[in-house]
Amino acid sequence: MRLLLGRQIVLKEFYHTDLAVSWIEEPIAGAYAYLIGNDKGYMYVATNSDEIHYGSDFDYLNTPFGKMVIICSSKVINWELIHKSRESDTLLTIVFQRVTNISDLLLTKAICWGASKEFNVPVALLINHADNLQYQFCVPGQGREKSGIVYDSTTSCMIDMDVSKTESGVFFSVRSFAEG
Repeated sequence: MRLLLGRQIVLKEFYHTDLAVSWIEEPIAGAYAYLIGNDKGYMYVATNSDEIHYGSDFDYLNTPFGKMVIICSSKVINWELIHKSRESDTLLTIVFQRVTNISDLLLTKAICWGASKEFNVPVALLINHADNLQYQFCVPGQGREKSGIVYDSTTSCMIDMDVSKTESGVFFSVRSFAEG
């Protein structure tokens, strides 16, 4: 699966994207599916279907890639939400959040990273602080020095990964990523 996390203008540079995840903006042709959201809700659109899925707060989303949990919030996220997503055997948890101060920004990043590591679930975080977007992608046991943080930046990135289910759960392996 090729996941674009961030501004979709990058799709002009990266082709064959499976899922583009971004803060509210117009989809740009080039991805198989789009997940567009903010702290109030989200919209999922697949290019080969007329179906559009809307949701808010805490929602399960079934996609061709697998089951995902989408969390939309304007308050600091609670680790229990990520734990709940793990209990429901989801492939990926995606968080859209707006924060008003830097301490909430840092706390949210720490909660997403820690919960990802603790509950063995990948977490993608799109966070808006003072109209500046930041992106974090955590996968347990991967990233720099196996810290679990694959990506944490203010620029978009393309993540190329293998996802498969095994008897012990979901196996998630990041092959490569590129910044936009």
